[in-house]
Amino acid sequence: MRGRLVLLAVSVTAMVITAFSLPLALLVGELAEDRAIAEVDRETNSVARTLAVLFDPSTAQLQALIDGSNPDLDLTIVSFDGAV
Repeated sequence: MRGRLVLLAVSVTAMVITAFSLPLALLVGELAEDRAIAEVDRETNSVARTLAVLFDPSTAQLQALIDGSNPDLDLTIVSFDGAV
């Protein structure tokens, strides 16, 4: 009898832990994905605003460097005629 009660307690504990752990793991993964997408979106908007201000399409010359908010940013600008 005591063995069955222990087995019941262990199985109920395992079910409760599983019931909380799986949704928590899914939520953490979704939050990490949302944060990564938000960071990329912020960086993309920053580059787009900088290029809108600094890039003169008539001469196709970049008149200043990116503001340096992310020194690891590797940026290549390709114009409509294919020039890099």
